Amino acid sequence: MKDSVEDIAAILNLHTDSIIFTNFFSEEDSKADFEFTPDTISNVTKMPGASNVTYKVDFKVNGNSHSIIYRKFTNKLVDFRIENLIFQTLSDNKEGPYCFYQCNKYRIEEYIPSRTISIFELRNLNFMKEITSHFASFHCNNRIQEGVTSLIESQKTCLELFLENWWKQIKDKIKDIRNALKRDDYSTIFEDFVSEYYREGFEDYWRSLLPQCDDKIVAHTDAQETNILLLKAKPLKTATIKCMLIDYEYAGIVERSWDLANYYIETMLSNCEYDEYPWLQIYPENRMSPIELEQLVDYYIQAIIDLDGPTINRDEFLKEVKSMVVLINYYWGAWAMASLEMDTINDDDLYFEAAKIRLQLIDIAKENLS
Repeated sequence: MKDSVEDIAAILNLHTDSIIFTNFFSEEDSKADFEFTPDTISNVTKMPGASNVTYKVDFKVNGNSHSIIYRKFTNKLVDFRIENLIFQTLSDNKEGPYCFYQCNKYRIEEYIPSRTISIFELRNLNFMKEITSHFASFHCNNRIQEGVTSLIESQKTCLELFLENWWKQIKDKIKDIRNALKRDDYSTIFEDFVSEYYREGFEDYWRSLLPQCDDKIVAHTDAQETNILLLKAKPLKTATIKCMLIDYEYAGIVERSWDLANYYIETMLSNCEYDEYPWLQIYPENRMSPIELEQLVDYYIQAIIDLDGPTINRDEFLKEVKSMVVLINYYWGAWAMASLEMDTINDDDLYFEAAKIRLQLIDIAKENLS
């Protein structure tokens, strides 16, 4: 359900000083006696995404046009303390959108003139080099690494927590989900999911797949094309590719190889870019070639070297990236089922389609990376 302009204006008016009295606005505008109203707000656009409700709010001060992002935190699976810490750090470092205000319920942030990239651009070497440099910078950011780690009591990785969290939560609700489903297409997907995830010996199989390494970091974990912005070029500037990673709500302690393995997967999965159900599309033919995957790893290792980061054994790291692809698809498939709301379980939503696609991607990974 979309928030009304009046509701959004009421929230923004609680923080007018934080929004208007900043260096993002001219001296004339910052001194204006301004209030957000349906008259001063010229447009509200609901942005795509599955984990938050996000609006681009266009407004005018003294006749001058401005835009900000109002983001409501709604996902029950996310610890927004982590996302807020990361967002504030990147804002302070001028490596992300400016943070006007944030709390545990919402955030008001700078609008960045940009567009999301496509899964086809992910295979472009220029994009690959730029994005892996952002991975490396994030992985080497001590304030983020130490801050996020301090918020995670168990100190276990996302994959180590998988069986006791999402996997168990879904297992405990299998009967309820079956009873609630009224759609044959959803029932078929769910039974395929249960057959794969809850087959005999799955827990031992899962543990056997976990990488045996000590190189654990805080990573983005969900750097797919709608979470990567291509920044708008400035007039008269040399054309270069400049990207920005956003939406860190699923960041956590993981194996260093996660972000690269997830990048490989996302070249085949187009997310939330369509105006109607099912909002997702799989493109297996757009899978990275083995040479491209090696180039991705090489770009990342060089970026880590440039930042005086830890030494990485290339061959072992490449092998781990490949092995992580299966695990990450299992992980996000479980996310889809864990995200279900029982009162809307039969609605046209992306979660069952997402689970179906993850099962397909698991098979592709087993066939091509084993």
